[in-house]
Amino acid sequence: MKRQALEKQLETAKSKLDARAGVLKQGGVSDDSLCCDPVWRNLDAARRQTATRLSAVGKLEKREADALARKESPETDEE
Repeated sequence: MKRQALEKQLETAKSKLDARAGVLKQGGVSDDSLCCDPVWRNLDAARRQTATRLSAVGKLEKREADALARKESPETDEE
């Protein structure tokens, strides 16, 4: 997936999670008890999953950049 799409999904997931946390806090739920709400847990899982995918894309981009740099660099070990 493209980085821009994942970043947009991550921002959306964070905003949904914050909105749910706000609703729960208005209802009198403490920060420690947020994880007891099943909707909050699902939203947090979606946020973590998207963040993990974004991290994987970053690693893939780094690997591709390193491979390209190796291809373009002159071979110095030739004998």
